[in-house]
Amino acid sequence: MIKAKKKSVVVLALSVLLLGAAAALVLLTLLRPGASSPELAVQHYEEACMLYDADGMVRYSSDYNRYVLYRSRTPESAGELKRYLKDIYAQQQSVYSGKEIEVRFSGTETIEPGSEDYETLRAEYASVADASDVAAFARLKLTIYADGTQLVTRTDYAVKLGSRWYYYK
Repeated sequence: MIKAKKKSVVVLALSVLLLGAAAALVLLTLLRPGASSPELAVQHYEEACMLYDADGMVRYSSDYNRYVLYRSRTPESAGELKRYLKDIYAQQQSVYSGKEIEVRFSGTETIEPGSEDYETLRAEYASVADASDVAAFARLKLTIYADGTQLVTRTDYAVKLGSRWYYYK
């Protein structure tokens, strides 16, 4: 009887430990910067820009774009860039607040290493940021809508750094 109780306690403790580890892994995945796909990186970045969401802008920005956002200077940290952007937008209300923003993609082309486009994009990226982790680029054709009204159609680029995608330009 005592052995059975000890076994139950051990099984319960292991189950709790495994659940905790799984929850921590999910939380870390959700909280780390970047996105799992180029579409998500661009979508979240564009939405953050339209809503003046400094946290989202920084979270989905590549180092290249952070340089651009910081007026062609390299911020010391993500926190410094967030404070800078929050100061800029502190007294402004986005005209898109409360509106349904939708980003529709009409095409995504992954630009693989070795191609001429890849080398051109990588050289541009390397001119202001460390390009050692660049794994790929993506060209995305998109249209942005607010409350069903088309606002703009354009081409954006995302960059894959390690295993995560970020807004490039």
